[in-house]
Amino acid sequence: MRNWMRTATVVGGLCLAGAASAQVANTPEIEKKLREIGQTFTRETVGQTMALYKPLHAADLPAGITKLADQVYGPDERNRLDVYLPKGADGTQPIVTFAHGGGFVRGDKAEVANVCAWLASKGIVAVCWSYRFAPKAVYPSGVEDLNHVIDWIQKNPDLHKGDANHIVIAGNSAGAMHVLDWTLSGQDHAKSGVLGAIVISPPTVNLTQAPLDPQRDALYYGADPKALSERSIINRLDKSTLPMLIAYGEFDLAQVQDSVRQLANGLYKRDGHMPLLEAVPGHTHISIVEHFGTDDTAFGDDLVGYVHLLSLRAGQAK
Repeated sequence: MRNWMRTATVVGGLCLAGAASAQVANTPEIEKKLREIGQTFTRETVGQTMALYKPLHAADLPAGITKLADQVYGPDERNRLDVYLPKGADGTQPIVTFAHGGGFVRGDKAEVANVCAWLASKGIVAVCWSYRFAPKAVYPSGVEDLNHVIDWIQKNPDLHKGDANHIVIAGNSAGAMHVLDWTLSGQDHAKSGVLGAIVISPPTVNLTQAPLDPQRDALYYGADPKALSERSIINRLDKSTLPMLIAYGEFDLAQVQDSVRQLANGLYKRDGHMPLLEAVPGHTHISIVEHFGTDDTAFGDDLVGYVHLLSLRAGQAK
């Protein structure tokens, strides 16, 4: 857990983690190319980044890992999840659910298979899940789908072989927003088994500060100003105090970095202290997820450490 415990300083309202142990340096050729790409976000740069990492993702599962594919967790054809079971799973391992990105209109659980396989290699039961897309499915469909995922976990202990009382929900980009929307939905989480959330590169915590992308965000959240204000995460921070780790890339999208700034500031005002916040050195909006399963383990180690910390605290609270 060495990395997530880095000393953080507040700079202009944004909490920047120290980069002393930045392990993107373990992949120097990739580090150089990521710096060249920087914050440029186009089809071309996304493709370039994916091409850097795909050869590094193992074609086969790590030794001892078992995959339970395409489990039906809800009524829609996209309500499917994959479970990655660590070697020796016996009902005591924590569970991490992971929601992919894709701007609310695209993506698939297969795109974050590297994340779930890596988590399983570290002794965590990992659940990658696909969800419904806009415009067919609109807010709060992500919350509804995540409720179904959690319900599936609670009802199927013999399949996932994890501890359903030690669940951590996680996601990146649009998936991170589904995690935030679930966390701050106002519903009672007491019996869900969820101990905390990991939010990676959330793009839209404030839906009213600028026009939403009509091809993505607006299709999911809508266009009514009153509804957008009510649906904005930044206006719903009083709905839950569930523990949260927030992460973003050094070269993440400007929109994401501003969203993280607003979220961190809002949580600071609510709690009187900064949330756990990690700037992942050297990484972009895409590579912050793609680097899982490579020699670059800085953020992966932090994520695993946070999951075990939540489990430790839950055990101590009994």
